[in-house]
Amino acid sequence: MSNKDKILSEFDLFRGNGGGIESWFSDEMPEVVADVLNECDSKPISLEVLNQLLILSHEGGMTPDFFNFYFLSDPHPGGLSWYDPKKIKGFEDRFLRSKEIVSLEHLRWGLTRIYTDALLHFGNIRQSYRTLRSMNTDRLKLFFSEKNFQVSDLTSRANYLPLEEIAKDDRYLIAEVACKTYAPADGTLPDLVSHISDRYAEFVKEGRQRPKIKDLITDGPTAGQYDKDQLSFSLDEAMEQEIT
Repeated sequence: MSNKDKILSEFDLFRGNGGGIESWFSDEMPEVVADVLNECDSKPISLEVLNQLLILSHEGGMTPDFFNFYFLSDPHPGGLSWYDPKKIKGFEDRFLRSKEIVSLEHLRWGLTRIYTDALLHFGNIRQSYRTLRSMNTDRLKLFFSEKNFQVSDLTSRANYLPLEEIAKDDRYLIAEVACKTYAPADGTLPDLVSHISDRYAEFVKEGRQRPKIKDLITDGPTAGQYDKDQLSFSLDEAMEQEIT
């Protein structure tokens, strides 16, 4: 396997079709770029070398502060990152003590952070890189500090308006609940019609010919197939009606 094939295979996660930084790990990657990356473990990659590799791949380089932010530091304790980058798979303490990219795992760690922030704050990896790569430390701090919510602001909020019951005719607006109303708790279980039929048969067997609708969704041998609250969401107006 050539160095290029190896690099493209190891960094397949970072290949995209959006152009820009996403196209760095593509079939068009120059062989010299793959060769330098492949020797990263024995020949660490400095900012200057990394920028040369990006330019050879027709992508813009980055500022020293951007490089330091994503490859050599942990902004989480300072409140500039919503996640802890030290928990990203492959992280090693030596990354934060280094002045260069010391391994392919180190490169992958930094790229994971770049892509994560891009998708969270921009929804577009190419646009994110082009926006942030030219920033200095002060601008990066300002950008990310404005994206974070202060917990103290959330916990210090005053009382809210009292909750009100939602009218039956308006409950279709609760899409997340409505879409699950007739779904079994377990996909392997019978559908709702079969479930209700089985519950009714249980009552008939016990001699109860006219059970109420609410009885069919309460405790019983097959009640666990559907959640009581789940069914009562749509049946509350008919709960007291008898089955005839």
